[in-house]
Amino acid sequence: MPSKIQIAKSFSKKIEELNLNKIGKNRCKNEDQTKQFLIVPFFTNLLGYTHLDLDPEYIADFDGKRGKRVDYAIKLSKREPEIIIECKKYGENLEKHTTQLSDYFTNTSNSKIGVLTNGIEYRFYASKEKHPIMHNNPFFTFEIGDDDFSAFTDLARYHKEIIDVN
Repeated sequence: MPSKIQIAKSFSKKIEELNLNKIGKNRCKNEDQTKQFLIVPFFTNLLGYTHLDLDPEYIADFDGKRGKRVDYAIKLSKREPEIIIECKKYGENLEKHTTQLSDYFTNTSNSKIGVLTNGIEYRFYASKEKHPIMHNNPFFTFEIGDDDFSAFTDLARYHKEIIDVN
């Protein structure tokens, strides 16, 4: 199993190879394109998940409203998702979408981490002690183009090989 430092060292090269900023500007005009060209490659090529790990359109109904779905759910070792991911289109301001992620988080009761992203900015949220309530503020934010090694080291904690959501 690779160490957090080994994983972090690989991120800069992988991000450069994926060319996510350029792809975002040139190819991502809506949320589906953002998911396909930016978000799925981020989780598969960078964080080591497979397409099978990313459970799309996971049911997260709330307030009696049927048909509410979070964009992706990741089940690590349990039958229920422990990570949920809400996606917005490339460049979208994420501030106004925190409540939506929080609602999904509340209704996926085993979730420990919620990720809100526009394909370039990734905001990681955790549950409060009164689970399944999500903190209002992210505990970690990563932005593509950030070449600070400490950010890579923090991001490496969410790689499939070493993640611990407990």
